[in-house]
Amino acid sequence: MNNLTELMRTIDISGKVIIVIILCVFIISLTINLLIKFKYMGINKQLASKQQRRNGVFKNDLLNKVVQEYKAAASSNYSNVNTQAIVDKSFIENLRFCLLGENFVKKSISMLIILGLLGTFIGLTISVSELVNV
Repeated sequence: MNNLTELMRTIDISGKVIIVIILCVFIISLTINLLIKFKYMGINKQLASKQQRRNGVFKNDLLNKVVQEYKAAASSNYSNVNTQAIVDKSFIENLRFCLLGENFVKKSISMLIILGLLGTFIGLTISVSELVNV
């Protein structure tokens, strides 16, 4: 632990800023990822209940909307119901936060790599400039 504290004292302010940004992006993306996972686990738990599937009534509004739209499409004169389109439409309408969060988590990996490379090059530039001054 003392080595880490000594290392942090020797790092330039730009390096500390990049480290803080990297940690913030990581913590935010981890938190969003966990929230999305718990949301999807709740939906999956509802789908796993045989009683609720048999009745076609769920505690989750998203699943109830999918069932209602499917019943409406099936009761019309269409011979084939595009179930995937109904599910996709309902997910897009009701889970915007989850879809936005998934995109952020996917892009945060690239952001972390870019920030790490930026920090490396800033550190190298500072080190080389200090060597030139010696």
